[in-house]
Amino acid sequence: MRRILLASAMSLAALPAFAADLPARTAPIAPAPVMAPMYNWTGFYVGANAGYAWGSGDLTFINFPTTELGSGMSLDNDGFTAGVQVGYNYQINQFVLGVEADANWVEGSDKRTVLGPTLTAYGTSKVEWLSTIRARLGFAVNNFLIYGTGGFAFGQGKATLTIADAEGTQWSGSQSGTRTGWTLGAGVEYAFTRNWTARVEYLYYDLGDKTFYAPQSTAAVKADFNGNIIRAGVNYKF
Repeated sequence: MRRILLASAMSLAALPAFAADLPARTAPIAPAPVMAPMYNWTGFYVGANAGYAWGSGDLTFINFPTTELGSGMSLDNDGFTAGVQVGYNYQINQFVLGVEADANWVEGSDKRTVLGPTLTAYGTSKVEWLSTIRARLGFAVNNFLIYGTGGFAFGQGKATLTIADAEGTQWSGSQSGTRTGWTLGAGVEYAFTRNWTARVEYLYYDLGDKTFYAPQSTAAVKADFNGNIIRAGVNYKF
């Protein structure tokens, strides 16, 4: 009996040391959070835009026999604009290269009257539509893109000038046709879903100038066509 009690006592005394040698229990490791995929701007897109256009349609008088009307008249081709665009982007790291074409209707027109001692001049200027073909270079931060853009611009410009006195029209001329030039601008774009993006964009365009004459006259008028556009738009990316 004494041997049994002694063995039991020795076993109980050894339990703490044995427990100390057991491996410690560790808390379960939580799974790593799943990171949302970075937005990729690569792909074709189509969209629509609307905004406001304001610009210059100045008329400059050349070789007029009188100076009583001054050197010309200033006109502002201001009005609403709306249209569509199509393009393609290719993303390399955070840089986005792209090309875009757009076609916009422009309601930008102005008319002006200049009174002289004996003559009165009536002038009009108008841009009826504007299209651009542009390169884009942007920097993307996930689904946010800031970009610059520039390229070729062309549109329909129209100008008229009539000069009259008390006896009637003394000089009248006009020009209307497709004008070509260039455009530069910048914008910001945000992708709010995988396929849909929204943007705000500014463009400056210059369609050059056009000189026109009245029949059987050496007097001429130089019409300028340039301006600014601020517009918002949405795109669907395929």
